[in-house]
Amino acid sequence: MAASDSTFTVKGTSIGCNDPSIIGRLTQLASEGRREVFTALELVEIIRHRNCVQLDDGTVVEIQRGDPSNIAICVRYGEADCRWMSPEAINGLTPEGLENALKRR
Repeated sequence: MAASDSTFTVKGTSIGCNDPSIIGRLTQLASEGRREVFTALELVEIIRHRNCVQLDDGTVVEIQRGDPSNIAICVRYGEADCRWMSPEAINGLTPEGLENALKRR
């Protein structure tokens, strides 16, 4: 954890999207073991639709809000708008840490 209880870093290379439903769909594909479809959808959303961006390992993000199911969290990094991503893509984020970060918002 970095400077505050809502600041963390990205683990590995991840994806941040404008819409939490994209993250929900990617999570579903990953849980079903459909890696090829997951990768194709990820590339389409990044390259063709520009709904998502790639976030590199170690990118500092601040948790802004979560969706009701906590399948996706909205994070801000740098000057960028809030982007939705999987909480599993955040270094050291526990359910308690997520709850605390969301309480601070």
